[in-house]
Amino acid sequence: MLINTEACIGMLCPRCARTHTDEMGLFRSFTAGELRGSCFCGARVYVIFAAGSGFILYYNCIYCGGVHQLNISRLDILTGKSFALSCPLQGQPVGHFGPETEVRRECPDFKKKFVRYALKMSADEMTDTDFSSFFALYGYMERVEAAVRGSRGNRPSIKKARSFD
Repeated sequence: MLINTEACIGMLCPRCARTHTDEMGLFRSFTAGELRGSCFCGARVYVIFAAGSGFILYYNCIYCGGVHQLNISRLDILTGKSFALSCPLQGQPVGHFGPETEVRRECPDFKKKFVRYALKMSADEMTDTDFSSFFALYGYMERVEAAVRGSRGNRPSIKKARSFD
């Protein structure tokens, strides 16, 4: 019997809202006791600490700007369990952690939910005009990115980041 010792994390960057994915070897990646993930724009996306019989995942949230925590046991990871990462304040999905196939399947879904949220927020009247303008601009950027991606032969929207091990 083979035991999968690889996991994947896919999240929305809290600064630029790109989908950030990393694959990690559960034994190689944590030799220093921690694993940090950063987006291409330079924003810190997550940090995972090895702690006793498991891991503690801290992830930055695009919805509320806070840091959320998830405790994960090694057994859950080795058995292939996956975890949805969300913002408890907004009730919105932020990312996914688990087997690579499941994470890559979930990434487009939480990206679409963020775009819908951004478009809804930009359509509503808000007192903070900068916040409203950001979401309106982000909605237009998504449309431009989709058009560019379509003209390049529909490249996948999920980019594999360098491994941190």
